[in-house]
Amino acid sequence: MNLTQTVEELEDIIRNYITYFIVFDILFFAVLFVSVLLLIRFLKSKKSLKDSNEYLLFTIQGQEEERARIARELHDTIAQDLRYCRTLLEKKNCTENIPEALQLLGKSLSEVRLISYNLSPADITKKDLRANLVNLCASMAQTCDVKKKVFTFL
Repeated sequence: MNLTQTVEELEDIIRNYITYFIVFDILFFAVLFVSVLLLIRFLKSKKSLKDSNEYLLFTIQGQEEERARIARELHDTIAQDLRYCRTLLEKKNCTENIPEALQLLGKSLSEVRLISYNLSPADITKKDLRANLVNLCASMAQTCDVKKKVFTFL
């Protein structure tokens, strides 16, 4: 009986070890699976963060280009006209230059209004694409001295 008891004890020990190893393997693979899922989620969030940073970079770059364009436009049109107007009025007989100076001032005022409107057109807040296109075509026709035509496709 001593031999059977020893064999049974050894079988119990082996069963316990097998049970522990099975439980350990299950826990190990569960932790490994969760770790892989968390790693995938982390990499996706890192990629989306990188994409959002690239979007932010392009947005800032676009804003800087727009600021440079506005600065050039202000310098090349309005500042030049105002400087010329000042030169006209600084002459000794400036009374004969007043009509030309007033015309330049009116032109400069119109350009300031156009630049301001182009920065934030009121039509953009409306969600009517057709009306926005008609207004854009009308303003371009007026600005570029294009003969008006009826836009049948709109």
